[in-house]
Amino acid sequence: MEKFDSLSRIKTAADKIIKFILFKKERKDVGKEKTEAGIKALTKEGTKELTKEGMKDKGSVEYSLALLLAGIVVILILFIYRLHVIKITKYTVEDAIAASNLAAAVIDLEEFGSTNEIVIKSSDDAYRIFQEALRDNLNLDGSFNPDKVGLMKGKVTIDTFIVYNVKDNDITQISYDSLGNSTINEYPDSTGLLYTPDNKCIYSTTIYSKIGFSIKGYQDEEYYVYKENSVDIVNNDIIY
Repeated sequence: MEKFDSLSRIKTAADKIIKFILFKKERKDVGKEKTEAGIKALTKEGTKELTKEGMKDKGSVEYSLALLLAGIVVILILFIYRLHVIKITKYTVEDAIAASNLAAAVIDLEEFGSTNEIVIKSSDDAYRIFQEALRDNLNLDGSFNPDKVGLMKGKVTIDTFIVYNVKDNDITQISYDSLGNSTINEYPDSTGLLYTPDNKCIYSTTIYSKIGFSIKGYQDEEYYVYKENSVDIVNNDIIY
């Protein structure tokens, strides 16, 4: 009996130990599963949140870049447009000066008839006609201010007006300054040796003029510029 009782107690104790071990393992497995499930859930939510934040940040960056590019494009378009207008103004002024020089070339018909030489009959008349033609060609008022709103701003000044009369290889230079005062200089045997202020060699009667005016640049900045032109009235050679 004692031996049987001892065996029963040993068996009972072993069963308890086995149950304890199994129960503990089961608790560990359940805890592990819960922990893994929790980590997975947290990771999934975290990924979602990070993805949302990342998309928000990405959207903000793309929006900022789009605004920046749009601003650059607008500035570039305005710059190209202003440059185009400046070029048109440049060509308009150059053509206006050349046409005004030609208009001022009123030759002395009596001299031409007797000597076959082409000279300007009256430099004073030539200067007056040049002024009138310049006003018409550039749409200026009586005070030489632009009638229309454009790149040209303020009064246009005639800085220099020169008539080079060539006769028998001699050159008579009649110059007018910005105030309209004139001076006369004689250059004997100087045909092909004398040059205009814009470095054009004089071979026959020539008219030179130079004007100054303010022009509006980018962002309405003002620049004072000069344009000049020489016209050989004998050869109808417009020298830029």
